[in-house]
Amino acid sequence: AAPPPPAYRAPPPMPPPQRHGPQVRVLFVESFSACRAALAQAAFLRLAQAYPMLHVEADLAVLLPFGEPGDVEVDARARMVGERLGAQLPLTARAFDERQDMVDADLVLVMDEMDHAEALQLVCAYDRLDASEHACALRLRRLAAYARLRSAVSRGADGEGEGEGDGAGGEGGAQAALEALEVPDPLYGNTGTLGEQLRRLNGTTSQLARCCRGLLDHLYRLNYRAAPGSSLREVLAEHVRTSPTGLGPQAAKLLGSAAAPAGSGRGGERPGG
Repeated sequence: AAPPPPAYRAPPPMPPPQRHGPQVRVLFVESFSACRAALAQAAFLRLAQAYPMLHVEADLAVLLPFGEPGDVEVDARARMVGERLGAQLPLTARAFDERQDMVDADLVLVMDEMDHAEALQLVCAYDRLDASEHACALRLRRLAAYARLRSAVSRGADGEGEGEGDGAGGEGGAQAALEALEVPDPLYGNTGTLGEQLRRLNGTTSQLARCCRGLLDHLYRLNYRAAPGSSLREVLAEHVRTSPTGLGPQAAKLLGSAAAPAGSGRGGERPGG
């Protein structure tokens, strides 16, 4: 009898979208807890009121260890800071669903390098199916980069082709550029008194507000330059395929992988996927 044909493992197909309409959906994500991402969502929604021409919405999710079920309670200290600023944070945050969220979200924004690495591990398999269609890894961005983008624009630079290492000279400059991509966890280690923790959270909230304003400015510029008949969602989807903003040190690898033609064999794997 003839031997059976070889079987290759491949990721399951992406599910159909659960959302419709012209709104750009931004998903804020962090690992294990709901603190910075919840404050970022609140800041984004509050600041978006000043951009009535933009049709945007924001969601919140938490990266959990594999197999851990259920929702996560939003940190009570973050809710205290939010209430002082007039923002009502949700009580819980759902778990990040890499299959559904990468279909429904136009941008997935993480807080730091660890979040970025965790999320990339979850979504890169879907790009091996067809990176030209999904571009999952390219829609994962570090939120802090948009504050840098806003700073570049305010100095008169265009900012669209800005790489994360621009202007960094030597080892010290490169390190500073990487740190500028981080929204550090103000409650890491759970150290200090409650008052000290709240002060650190206030500082983080100010940083998140600058990042979200930079992101909204970025979306406004994309919307302003959109061709007649094109939606912001379409323009943004095209933009993330070429922009290095928020991709970190692996920007060239990720952008190159998305530009490569579809591979063959073993589920269509391509270098760098």
